[in-house]
Amino acid sequence: MKTVGICRFSYQGKGGFKLGIDDPPALAAFLYDKVRMEERFRLFEAITLPCNTAQTDPDFTFLIVTGVWFPRHYLERLKALTADIPQCVIRQYPPARIARSWRRRSMTGEASLTAPASSSALMMMTPWR
Repeated sequence: MKTVGICRFSYQGKGGFKLGIDDPPALAAFLYDKVRMEERFRLFEAITLPCNTAQTDPDFTFLIVTGVWFPRHYLERLKALTADIPQCVIRQYPPARIARSWRRRSMTGEASLTAPASSSALMMMTPWR
């Protein structure tokens, strides 16, 4: 069985935030704030990466989702951190109401945001605040 873990890594989606920021520039300012991003990377490196590095299931994919406006220097940093972890896949998507969108795509097997159509299990992993 294919298992896909999903990490919203400062994804600038529509909704799904505790703060309820609907203004895209304000949301970007919040998400990509230098202090917040350093904390985000610290947690990712300390908690998320060791778990994925230790993953031995060949049918496990860890999808790291960022937005299309994710700053390039953070994307390069994320790529460098995951370069040697084969199950880590980074994808960038435009803003969407992700929970509904990803759930629908994962259940219908359509060309999905989460994984190949053969995926039959999905778990959400969001170590963020």
